[in-house]
Amino acid sequence: MSDSLLIERDGGIATITFNRPDKANYIDNDWLDRMAGSFRAWRRDKTIRAVIIKSTGRYFMAGGDMNFHDAVLNMPPDERFEANYDIVQRWNEMMEELLSLPQPVIASVQGGTIGASVGLVAACDMVVAGRSAFFSIAHVRHGGCVDGYISHFLPRQIGARRSLQMALTGERVGAEEAERIGLIGQMVEDDQLNAVVDKLAHEMACGPTFAYGLIKDQFLDSFERSRQDQVHLEALYTARGSNTQDWREGSISIVEKRAPNFTGQ
Repeated sequence: MSDSLLIERDGGIATITFNRPDKANYIDNDWLDRMAGSFRAWRRDKTIRAVIIKSTGRYFMAGGDMNFHDAVLNMPPDERFEANYDIVQRWNEMMEELLSLPQPVIASVQGGTIGASVGLVAACDMVVAGRSAFFSIAHVRHGGCVDGYISHFLPRQIGARRSLQMALTGERVGAEEAERIGLIGQMVEDDQLNAVVDKLAHEMACGPTFAYGLIKDQFLDSFERSRQDQVHLEALYTARGSNTQDWREGSISIVEKRAPNFTGQ
């Protein structure tokens, strides 16, 4: 496999694999553009019903490309400011495309997740990690502050106190602790990771994917909405969902006491 970013499809499941193990899966502009383009296309493709993001090697992703850091090191301050601002904004554009996906997105995490990639994992809908996985918001160890949507997602997922401790210390959090604090949804043995994620993805792909999209939208900005606006959205989306084929199929299956056959319509 020579491609450093594998973008594949198996039936209704699309997969992105970080495949640069010799460089700890450092991300670069090419990856950001290709990932954003894939997410944009999948958002419109109703035949894609689940998405997996995974990696090869000892790291899930170890943050930004070190060649970029070497290049900006000797830039004049104004140029360095613009270069760093631009790369973070490019990451943000990719993340917005990811967050716009109506399909369930599963992160399959092995090895180290460092820097901005902690934010990428946090943005996924479900996270399964191998026992040897670990997470580190390592920016501060190099004199930097956080990026990658970390300061948005982590306080909401694991609380402000624990998030700030991780960001200020750059500590390494193992998979068991990550599961305990809610940074990941499930820890499994390393040799079971692929099988568990594949099973979960197939279960999601057979589910009511239109409803999944509505549920994701309900949760994504729930912290920014008032209580009244949030429950109004619940009522609105419940009503919208009741006009789908999947809602009808689910209701009929209850009456007929059988498993539903969802089509995503």
